[in-house]
Amino acid sequence: EKKAKKKEEEGGGTGGTGGAGGAEGEKRAGEKSGTDELELPPEPLPPNAFTLEIGEETVVYEMPDFTAMAPSDKYRGYYCGMMAVETAITSKYLSAEQAWEIVKMFPEEEDGIRVEMAMVLFSRVVDLENFGSEIVDKLTELEQRELNWRVGTSNLFNGVDIDRKYWIDLTCYDEREIFKKLIKLSLLEPNAMKFTHTEYRREWKTEVVPGLGVNEKWLEDVDNVPTDMGELCFVYKTGGKTHMNGFYESNANVEARKELKGT
Repeated sequence: EKKAKKKEEEGGGTGGTGGAGGAEGEKRAGEKSGTDELELPPEPLPPNAFTLEIGEETVVYEMPDFTAMAPSDKYRGYYCGMMAVETAITSKYLSAEQAWEIVKMFPEEEDGIRVEMAMVLFSRVVDLENFGSEIVDKLTELEQRELNWRVGTSNLFNGVDIDRKYWIDLTCYDEREIFKKLIKLSLLEPNAMKFTHTEYRREWKTEVVPGLGVNEKWLEDVDNVPTDMGELCFVYKTGGKTHMNGFYESNANVEARKELKGT
């Protein structure tokens, strides 16, 4: 009887220990399970996001998605072609006519790629006096404006071949000086049509101010041309007449234009 009682007590103790052991095991398993959850790898961030450690805090920043603004595959292809041309002409020179044969191979709808190509070729053209008539005049109006802004109106200006459309920013010294030269020339070409299709804006892309353009005060003294604001758009056209024998007599003052070209 004593042996049975002792055995029962030992069994209960073992059971109690086993129960305690089981509870402790479950506790450890819970702790381990919780540790495993903390060690799970974080969810991957989107391509336009990054993390920054600020003290003990981790902050996630997301940049704006500019994917829609990225160049098209077609543009990238033409751009690589332009770089190949630039490499090929490193030690070569071209005429303006030859340069246009290269420029016109690029499409006008591909986000200004023809302007980029014209800029690459500009420093390789030997007859820059023909750059305007052979290249600039054959571009679209938007491309012409961009090329004038990128290369500079004074760099594209040819004092002899001046019959074309101009966009003059009166706040820009170089462009204002070109306009003054055209005014002086117009006085030496009294029969020319001169400034036609004139439009004046306070700023680019604003509405045309009616009634404003090349006025008499500017023609009397070029120093009256405003310098603080305004964009003037006009076409300088010389004009002329054709005689019965087929000879075309231009109204251009060639000698004055040659002097203008040298200034």
